[in-house]
Amino acid sequence: DEVVQLYGLHVAVMGMGGNAFNARALGSAALAYVAVAVREIARGHPDNVRALFAHDTNQLYLRQLLDLDWIVRGWPMHAAPTGGALVFEVRGQFVRTVFRAQSPRAQHSGAGDDVAEAVLVIPACGAELCPVEDFVRVVADAVDADCLPADLRTALVRDLSARAEVCAGLRPGPVALYLFAAAA
Repeated sequence: DEVVQLYGLHVAVMGMGGNAFNARALGSAALAYVAVAVREIARGHPDNVRALFAHDTNQLYLRQLLDLDWIVRGWPMHAAPTGGALVFEVRGQFVRTVFRAQSPRAQHSGAGDDVAEAVLVIPACGAELCPVEDFVRVVADAVDADCLPADLRTALVRDLSARAEVCAGLRPGPVALYLFAAAA
């Protein structure tokens, strides 16, 4: 109980640093990588599992960029506990997003069981299963293109329609993430 109460304070403090400005500046590259990887896997790329390991702050940047909300059993809302995973599952031509984490009891005991899952709906998609190309467009709208390496920026906008609202700020130039896990 004490750990969960302290974690509530941690979440509040993290919320101050995980604002929209910081999320765009520090989370854009990771989210763009996720979108490119999702598209590659949906198109049949043989490497169909990708994993990024990062700190809870990185998960919270992605949460902010995609406007996600989650709560998993035993933790405060938006908590990204150690070992938690923001997962993007490619299911055919759709992406399913979930957050998974062990309960505080399971983390304390080291039993490795009791993993809770929160199914997430990306508001810009409006459904549990988001079409892959819609997901890529949502990401293109959410990220700051100036924070992306040129090759990643090019890969992200490749094959997107030239609609101004999708490509605004993205400069054309000359893959699903299945697991995004927090590291202690």
